[in-house]
Amino acid sequence: VTGTPESAARVGVSACDIGAGLNAYGAILEALYARSQSGAGDGIAISLFDGMADWMNVPLLHHLHGAGAPARSGLSHAMIAPYGAYPIGTNGTNGTNGHIVIAVQNNREWARFCAGVLGDAALTEDARFRDNALRVANRGEMDNLIASVFASHDLDSLSELLRQAGIAFGRLNQVSDLAVHPQLRHVSVATATGEVELVAPPAQFTSDSAALGPVPALGEHTEAVRAEFADGT
Repeated sequence: VTGTPESAARVGVSACDIGAGLNAYGAILEALYARSQSGAGDGIAISLFDGMADWMNVPLLHHLHGAGAPARSGLSHAMIAPYGAYPIGTNGTNGTNGHIVIAVQNNREWARFCAGVLGDAALTEDARFRDNALRVANRGEMDNLIASVFASHDLDSLSELLRQAGIAFGRLNQVSDLAVHPQLRHVSVATATGEVELVAPPAQFTSDSAALGPVPALGEHTEAVRAEFADGT
């Protein structure tokens, strides 16, 4: 289900590996909690395939019990409209064109979107767009209407309208945009060749400064690990 209607696409990061790590982390915590209750330990096996199959539950249920798995839809949503990336005028920062991603997930939001962002409350009664199923069926016509309005806005003015209307939205960022994003948290880590700045871990604990220990140098703990296994401890 990942990619555009024309072709499949690789996920931009190693989803299988990251998912396996998260699944292992959760399973270890579950096993530790169970041990605290029963006194018995457990064995854990984590499969990369199982992790991705679990993430595919919803498309698979549609395939097995519904009208079929959702088709690839790029940045749009196969079953919700309007939902996706739309072009805007100049972005208000460096004069280039850009895109903004919006998500309108029910009729209440659609009504606010039409009145507050598109400037045409009567669209809520348009026979083509009265409910989500109709908006999906007539997505092309609806998208053209939205694009024509968005083309007259820059990122800042459109963002303000979407905020006032209570519509979920986000800028379609490049990696360079992430690097300077105001919400991005950083943490410095010591390495054998100097300090390295990384993205801070997502979990924030009130009892922890989120400081990370140094990255071990190559071979730094080799003898200690060997000794641990040799002693059987």
